[in-house]
Amino acid sequence: VVQPPPPPPPPRVVPVLKDGQAHALLASVPKQSFGNERISVLTLGLRGVCVTTAQAKGFVKAMSFSSEQIAALRLLAARIVDPTSSFQLLDVFNFEADKRTARDVLASAAPVPECRP
Repeated sequence: VVQPPPPPPPPRVVPVLKDGQAHALLASVPKQSFGNERISVLTLGLRGVCVTTAQAKGFVKAMSFSSEQIAALRLLAARIVDPTSSFQLLDVFNFEADKRTARDVLASAAPVPECRP
């Protein structure tokens, strides 16, 4: 008798950043003196988690300059669990060129599979 193969393991689900963790990370980011330090703290805080559009918007707003905001968006875009709401991130940017870049980042982000429903 031939045994059927075992079922595949369930997909690994990466947790969404809890609100308390998001607030703590959001409080830590602006305390850094330089843009690269802010991005570094954000990178560490995002390890192993996904984010909502609202959380991503808060992190992008926490950056001082548009170049930092775009860098933060590059980190966040693939981890957004509600990508149909990601258009709201465009409101953070003041200049049309930055909005275009942000649209391109959001459209081309290779999603982290665990962060998609």
